[in-house]
This record gives sequence, structure tokens and C-alpha cells, in this order.
Amino acid sequence: HGPVLEGAARDIHISLSYAGNWALIGLAKGRALGVDMVRIESLPEIEALARLYLPAASCHAVLVAPAGMRDERFAQAWAEMEAGSKCLGLPLTEIGSERERILEGCELVACGQVEGYRVAVAV
Repeated sequence: HGPVLEGAARDIHISLSYAGNWALIGLAKGRALGVDMVRIESLPEIEALARLYLPAASCHAVLVAPAGMRDERFAQAWAEMEAGSKCLGLPLTEIGSERERILEGCELVACGQVEGYRVAVAV
């Protein structure tokens, strides 16, 4: 579920993400982390993807967002879900009550954003 350093650096955790022309690399010493970057774009299947993969609160936030903000909210929610999944070493699978409970074990860290993209960091 991601790159691993061996030898003296084995307590350094790495998480990678890329979107468009950007790459995001997260490094942490002695604790797991996950990073994700998603390009904001209009996808015709946003509602279906939100219902299948996002935790209930994130899904709701996407579905009730005004049309002009839905793509941005989806990108942020997806980045947060992916960052949490990477932090916990979980594969990308459909959401369920057990997966949602496990994802709550991550803390999302406030981070800067790149115009046209949404970034999330989970520890």
C-alpha cells in the first residue's frame, strides 16, 4: 500500500499522490500518514461515486452543495477519504459502516491548497 524505506530509515513513513502536473510527497517520522491530491473537475458520476465511496457526512456535504460548488466539495471529500485510507493502509473499496468507523481513526491536518486542486493530509 505504498513505498517503504528500509534500514536506518524504517521509522520514516512516506505517502505519495499526484494529479495533473503536481506531485505531493508526505514524510513523517514514527507515525503513519496519508496524503492525497485531486483535481477539481466536473464528473457526471459524482453523486454515484459519493454514495459508493465517501463516509456519510462527506457524501451528504457533496450532495447538498450548490451546483457551482459540488465539484470542489467532491474533490476535497475524495482527497480526505484517500488520505485517510492511505494513512491506515486500507485499499480503495466501497464505504460501509465498518470502513467508515475505521476511517474515523485518522486526524485530518489543515494544509494549503493548490488552485484547481484539493489536498488532504491524514495522520
